[in-house]
Amino acid sequence: MTDESTRHDDQLWVSPLDEEHRLLFADMRVMNGHVLPWSYSTPKEEREDVLTRTTVCDISALGKIRLSGKAADPFLFGMFDADFDALARLGAGTPATFSGEVATGEGDGMAPRVEIIRSGEHEFMLLAGYDQTARVFSLLLDYAEVGDENALEEGQVFLSDETNALAGVCLAGKTAQSIISEMAKVGDADAPEKVANLPEFTLGFLHLDTIPTLIFHCGLTCYYLFFPVRGARVLWRGILSFPEVEPVGFDAFSEFDILRD
Repeated sequence: MTDESTRHDDQLWVSPLDEEHRLLFADMRVMNGHVLPWSYSTPKEEREDVLTRTTVCDISALGKIRLSGKAADPFLFGMFDADFDALARLGAGTPATFSGEVATGEGDGMAPRVEIIRSGEHEFMLLAGYDQTARVFSLLLDYAEVGDENALEEGQVFLSDETNALAGVCLAGKTAQSIISEMAKVGDADAPEKVANLPEFTLGFLHLDTIPTLIFHCGLTCYYLFFPVRGARVLWRGILSFPEVEPVGFDAFSEFDILRD
């Protein structure tokens, strides 16, 4: 018989780092159609690690939705309840929930929560929980007038699900900032200063071990890093080459999950 926690088929989402987790003997579990590394030791030990060590977790499963066009700002304003004043600055992020009118009658009746990040003048990146991505994207499609990205008409927006194009990790702990700086300064001598000056809940961009990486500073010593799938294994191994870093699974990641209450 095939173990439900390890089987692969066309119906399951599998991380680009799946083989890396198995090499580390992670407990792989199927959660809402996703094969996720649940833990590498015991959940209790890993929850203690997040309090005392620098940890890294694969968050490639998080939904990453791109929305762009001159109509994107008013569209989001009509769809979400959020502090939109916080998004005036390029790179800024803010938590948001679908307005009650939009989410009424959807799923369990709870409005999905996302993180909205201004990634360009007329472009946004929306982060969604791995178990909410399909629902969030569907709601956006229901209300958006979607057009060709290169020929948007008035009132139209461009919408795409970039979840499978970008891998991601959460790096958190007292040495997270210095690790990012060390990995970035090979190609940018000013990288340590840029990382140190990245405000909380703000998106930045650097090359880590030559891999183009979006860096979202979630607050204090926690960072979400997003990068092309082709560079996932290199970056994962680069982070784990620092002896103080301990991998943790999705159970312990809940301590850093900005999409959960």
